[in-house]
Amino acid sequence: MNFHIEPKGGLFIRLSAIFLMVANFLFFQNPLLGILSAGLIFSYYGFCIKKSNWLSSLGSNSTLTNAVFLFLTITSIIWVFFYLASTPAWLIFGVTIVLLLLFESVLHINNIDTSWQMPTISRPPIQWFHLSFLILTGSIFFILFHNSTTDAVASPWLSLPTTFFTLFGLLVVNLLIVLKRSTDKANLFFLMLFSFTFVGVVAIFYRLGFGYDPMLHEAGMENILTTATLLPKPFYYIGMYLGFIILNLMTSIPIAVINQFFVPVAFAIVIPRLLFTTFIKNKTRTFSAWLVALAIFIVPSGYFIMTTPQNITNLLALVVIFLTFKPELKRWQLAVALFTCLIHPLYGIPLVLFALYNFFDQKILRQVLLAMSTIIFPILFILNAGLQGHKISFKFDLNWLASSGWVFVQTQNRIILDLIHIYGLNATKLFLLLSMLAVVYLYRNNLLRPFHKFLIFGIIMIANFTIMKTFIELNFVTQSNGADFTERIFDLGTYFFWPTIMSAGYVFGVKLFNQKQARFDKCLLLLLMVTLISASFYFTYPLDNDYINSKLYNVTKADFESVRFIDQNATSDYIVLANQMVAAASIAELGFKQYYGDQFYYSIPNGSEDNIYQYFESMVFDHPTRAQAIAAMNQTDVDQVYFVINDYWTSFTKIVAEAKDSADKWFMVDGGKSYIFYYHK
Repeated sequence: MNFHIEPKGGLFIRLSAIFLMVANFLFFQNPLLGILSAGLIFSYYGFCIKKSNWLSSLGSNSTLTNAVFLFLTITSIIWVFFYLASTPAWLIFGVTIVLLLLFESVLHINNIDTSWQMPTISRPPIQWFHLSFLILTGSIFFILFHNSTTDAVASPWLSLPTTFFTLFGLLVVNLLIVLKRSTDKANLFFLMLFSFTFVGVVAIFYRLGFGYDPMLHEAGMENILTTATLLPKPFYYIGMYLGFIILNLMTSIPIAVINQFFVPVAFAIVIPRLLFTTFIKNKTRTFSAWLVALAIFIVPSGYFIMTTPQNITNLLALVVIFLTFKPELKRWQLAVALFTCLIHPLYGIPLVLFALYNFFDQKILRQVLLAMSTIIFPILFILNAGLQGHKISFKFDLNWLASSGWVFVQTQNRIILDLIHIYGLNATKLFLLLSMLAVVYLYRNNLLRPFHKFLIFGIIMIANFTIMKTFIELNFVTQSNGADFTERIFDLGTYFFWPTIMSAGYVFGVKLFNQKQARFDKCLLLLLMVTLISASFYFTYPLDNDYINSKLYNVTKADFESVRFIDQNATSDYIVLANQMVAAASIAELGFKQYYGDQFYYSIPNGSEDNIYQYFESMVFDHPTRAQAIAAMNQTDVDQVYFVINDYWTSFTKIVAEAKDSADKWFMVDGGKSYIFYYHK
């Protein structure tokens, strides 16, 4: 039975949803009410935009896409407000409501038919493989929640049982059965669920969050909510900050929750739908297309397991690249690329150049865009350094090539783990090799021409990476952070090879699965897919084992307790010498509370020669002496310093024993998981 909403009824629903959103903001702050009202209003407006054909020039005919476009438009307008004046929470929310009401008036003025015919939802019969998939997924999430932690764990695999990986392998096998025997709508749902399972481990396992950068950005958003600004106003990240703040104000979902789950959830929703819309839909052999879509999981990538502006940029980069498959969506492609610049212009501008190259047909203009793209990253980094007053220098260094070869592990006489780690450590090189094979395969089948633009831009991005790595030294960051910046350019380049790989895989898959006698080859291919996806899942997350020590730790309960203890007991200005995750806890707990000159009062490695982090390193790598503590106090002109050491630190017992002898006082936190040592002049 169809459910029909008349225009007057639709107006009542929309205005009621806006009223409920306002009431929730002012009085209730209930996330369920917020999600209900915001979801209803944006869904209905997305439907109205679809009926009006206003975005037909963008090629958009999807309610969800139109709703996202409306949200991005609101965010972009408030982004302008942010740079013109202070933007307190009430103003951000007020502008959002005004813009929604203005849109409502536009619907009325243009006599848009806002009646909504709810389509009949035909539910396909639930098969055994659907139920088994849900049971396996539920079991995986149960294990994750049951083993989630607030303690320091370098890798989630250290705390999860081996049955977890068995269940995941079975889930991949189950997914292949689903993709073979279900409808496209069912496949899309189950692929979304699998995608979140693949990238959602960190968001669930680490209750207090993982990584330093997400907490830094969370503090930036909280600072805007508290002070109505962020000083100095940066040229990047603000698109993400304001988008999350708008979500927070509309739905009452805490910033911390949005920040922890946004990228994994967005990846799970966007990527399967993107691949279906641009690559799978209308294919004659849908199983081969769905199977090839799974290939995106064969390469480990930590970009989509936690939320940062860079990770959102990478997600949008995939959107921009795959929208090329749909020429009618090239305006939408350009709009997404432009919005990316509001989040991370250093990586968004190259995407704009690609979108413009795809948008225009004029040969001269395309050649200019290619020439600009060839050196765009060096230009952007040099300009950014100049605008920010950062130091940058030129060099000629090819030593990095020596570490770019194939990696072979020190065998542990465990053949399966040896092979898994050889694959994981060489996955990027194997991906490039697969790209070359895809090019050859498409060329031999006379199908390569449509993929020239992807290959050209992929090679150009890697050329940018080579120039940055060889000639430019980023002196304003630590060596490891500088390497991360340039590696992201390389990773962006590899994204451009995905369409070629998937298209070659589709052609190959169609030929293979059309052969009735090739059962062994088919089974071998499917077994290889299951193995590579499972190995990639393992390598997507931090590792700490006999092969690899990532030396990455999450922020812990002890870190937060240490921050609170110091804040409550300090009697005057002070600094804290601690590792980066304690600093992350301080930023999350207290914000950007205190600076001494350009020094944050918690030690953070930033590449500066006079950074107080050097004193923390001396305390843990040499000896925790009073002389080092006094030197740190003298540099920042304070009379108190706290030295914090966590129990996972190398030589923890020795450091604690020596620090007890040199400190004025010492305190044990969370049953000995952290120690605080107090020094006074």
